Amino acid sequence: MKFTQKRHFFVSTHFDFKDDKLEFLIKDVRQDYGFSIHYDDIDSKKSFTTLKEKWPSAFSAVAYIFFVLDVFWISKGFSPVGQGMLATAILFMAIGSFFKVDATLIPTEMGNIVILPDKNHDKIVSEIFSRRRDVLKNIYGIVNPLNHPENEINRFRWLRDEDIITPSEFEAAYKLIYGAIDNQGMLQ
Repeated sequence: MKFTQKRHFFVSTHFDFKDDKLEFLIKDVRQDYGFSIHYDDIDSKKSFTTLKEKWPSAFSAVAYIFFVLDVFWISKGFSPVGQGMLATAILFMAIGSFFKVDATLIPTEMGNIVILPDKNHDKIVSEIFSRRRDVLKNIYGIVNPLNHPENEINRFRWLRDEDIITPSEFEAAYKLIYGAIDNQGMLQ
């Protein structure tokens, strides 16, 4: 499964969902940046932040300067100059908002996975965390009779806390683990 997202003419993100890993690429006017990451290496904590290019900050600063000058010139009775300053301030604010990029960031050790707000945003987020959940459940979601029961319970508690398994799946694992303990306190 593949997704490509575009924001204006200067940012695009590319997602290629492989069986065992995600291949991610982001392109902007400055550089291309990408990496491959296994689903079990993606943290469960989603960090939703707003990305901003450097240009919007500069444009906004200029807009505020023109706005202050506008108030000054109008207060001095120079209405045509003030109106020109106001128009310039509005223009710079519009340019700054055009270059603003809202995005969801999912931090990983390889770098941030950036998901742009478009019609595929929710599908991409859902696919990432669905695949993460499936991989972790396949790796850690089976009771190991060779482990100490407390270690097994802690592992299943972690799976529940990470939303890998449901509370009812945790309860079933708990009953299975403690139901299989022999008189020496070990799993049978």
